Amino acid sequence: MRTEYIQGGVSYRELAAKYGVPFRTLADRARAEKWVELREQARNKTVTKTVETVAKQNARVDDRINRLANRLIDKLEKAVDELDVKTVTMKTTMKTGAAKVTTEYRKLDREKDGPVDKGGLQQLTITLRDLKAILDVRSELDRKEQEARIAALREKSAVSDDDDEGTGVILMPPRLDVEDG
Repeated sequence: MRTEYIQGGVSYRELAAKYGVPFRTLADRARAEKWVELREQARNKTVTKTVETVAKQNARVDDRINRLANRLIDKLEKAVDELDVKTVTMKTTMKTGAAKVTTEYRKLDREKDGPVDKGGLQQLTITLRDLKAILDVRSELDRKEQEARIAALREKSAVSDDDDEGTGVILMPPRLDVEDG
């Protein structure tokens, strides 16, 4: 009964009825063994594990975003360098037997300045702004707050090793008491 109560979703009255135990006897024993505190510790421990798991997943996502952002910054730098470089169209013609094959390609002439591509500059600026917004999603204060929350939850869920058995999560819809409507 203790484990069932600690895991949540059941009241003293429901347990007493289920196991045919007088309510007062069960309530006295639960009070003596501090079932309510044990239930709260189990909840806190579960919440702590969940928060830690989410934090690890977020850290992996942040790492991937940062790696991609660095690659994108390299591409942006290259694009900025090419904004005012003149593009030259080159043609080569080769004679192969009776046919002529003409190949046309474009190349950057870094020796000559060309017009600045204002549309390209605007796109690069927007991309850089968006990239900065992505990287600033988690500020240092957010990280410190999350670390403090995890530390507080760890303190609350400090239970002895023998209480590790039977810790679980049962998701139940909120119960409405008769008085609450």
